[in-house]
Amino acid sequence: MGEYGDPSTDDWDNFLHKYSPYHNIDTSVEKCPALLVTTSTRDDRVHPAHARKFVKKLWDLGKDKDWPVYYYENIEGGHGGAANAKQSAFMDSLAYDFMFETLSKNAKALTGDPLLVLLDFAGRCCNSFVGVGAAADLTSISEMSLRNYSTNR
Repeated sequence: MGEYGDPSTDDWDNFLHKYSPYHNIDTSVEKCPALLVTTSTRDDRVHPAHARKFVKKLWDLGKDKDWPVYYYENIEGGHGGAANAKQSAFMDSLAYDFMFETLSKNAKALTGDPLLVLLDFAGRCCNSFVGVGAAADLTSISEMSLRNYSTNR
């Protein structure tokens, strides 16, 4: 596929380095937002070694900085991360727990349904950091998750 480059050409390394998160870690940054990296041992499209290597590099480069990086590797599943509904629910709860813990660290006490408060706050943060398009995507995903959450509660 052309958009991913051709590893047999001489300019492959330059092409890859332009968009590779692994090769574009900014070491001048002292404080970064928390990052949760997940993978699956049985991912047949992106080998889990890529996630392991990325997290290891972040841990090594950020050891004297405020770079909170968390890693979870599911031993089952595949490219989607989960092998069944139970694992999918676990992965969702892991992500929600990570967001809640991360977003509520220095937040004032909030009232209301915790999930609604979290989704609203996450949407506002996403809008400020990555723009309206991503916030709209997050809102759509959040509304869908909220419907599933409310239905199965």
